[in-house]
Amino acid sequence: MASQPQIDDHLKSLIERPLMPSNPRLSVIVPVYRIRDDYLATCLDSLISQTLYRENAMEIIVVIDGTPNPRTIEICKRYEKSAVETDGALCVIQQPNQGVSVARNTGMTRARGQWIAFVDADDWCEATMFETLVRQGEIGAPTPDVIVCNALIEDEDQVIVNHFFPIPDCPTSSGQPTFCWDETTKLHALLQLFGKNKFHNPEVMNIGVPWAKLYNADFLRRNSLTFLPELLRMQDNIFNLYAFHYAERVTYFPEALYHFRRFQPGKRGEYSENFAGHLEKVLVASTHFLAETISTRTPDEQATLQHALKIKTVQGIRLCLELDMFHPDNPDSFVAQKKKLRSLVAREPYSTSLRSLKITASPASTLAFAAMLRLGMFRVLKFLVRSRS
Repeated sequence: MASQPQIDDHLKSLIERPLMPSNPRLSVIVPVYRIRDDYLATCLDSLISQTLYRENAMEIIVVIDGTPNPRTIEICKRYEKSAVETDGALCVIQQPNQGVSVARNTGMTRARGQWIAFVDADDWCEATMFETLVRQGEIGAPTPDVIVCNALIEDEDQVIVNHFFPIPDCPTSSGQPTFCWDETTKLHALLQLFGKNKFHNPEVMNIGVPWAKLYNADFLRRNSLTFLPELLRMQDNIFNLYAFHYAERVTYFPEALYHFRRFQPGKRGEYSENFAGHLEKVLVASTHFLAETISTRTPDEQATLQHALKIKTVQGIRLCLELDMFHPDNPDSFVAQKKKLRSLVAREPYSTSLRSLKITASPASTLAFAAMLRLGMFRVLKFLVRSRS
């Protein structure tokens, strides 16, 4: 009888053990496309250093969205190989480039955690972030639908603490303030997602970002919440409109545990040709959201949200100037830029929104911007946009 071939003990251990925890408490999804090598390494290092990961209670799902950089694939595969060798729980999924919405959705279909979190590939997290937030979700009952923490906005020359909600003002029995998720707070969160408002505006980023949050996986499935593949910009804003609308319980942990790198390639300051086309899709999705959900609101709240959509539309024009028409990398002449801008503001929904902003319900900066547009002060607007960049 022929002898059985010997299997390397190390290989055998890899074959016999599961690559991922059978019932992780948390799934962290990291979409990857164009990213600096050192930023990606910093991000992944911060995730494998998580206390929850070291307890084998967290899985990391890296979704490579058709990156053109072979080094990016190599780095991700190296972390995956290291995870296999050390009983970690990190897997890499590769797919053709379809955009960050599809990449996040791919990760969600593979996620098995009770909670789902999203991390941008050039950001990083405090080592105790996910253990801290998961524990917040396990305090008392019923279980929250969404858990939010603050973030640190990392610029080259400064760090800004970003508070997604104002200081809690609902007293407990002990007299100490605590966070209340009620219909008023929900309305204020939705107004944040529509743009600058008179209630609370975070220092840099509004609550529409997908990071610095845990989403209850059952809550996402129950409400069929996914990212819209057709939205190449601001898809997270629409996702969170629905998430915070449907959320019955939200927990806010007011410590900054997430680090966001501001103005890196692929983020807000990059030139985006035809940004207006992306914006119009977002405005259509926002209008559809209101049509679906506004009937649950009082008449006054309905009017407030409908006006907020007009504010979002006008503030969207400002983004068109910053990211496209007046961006330093835009090759068009000023004459061509003016023609394009005039054409934009003459169309709907921009024309009506510019004419119907309410002075008492609109931020002063938005009113001033709308006035300059109506007066045709395009050269002044270009100067202001360029001075900010």
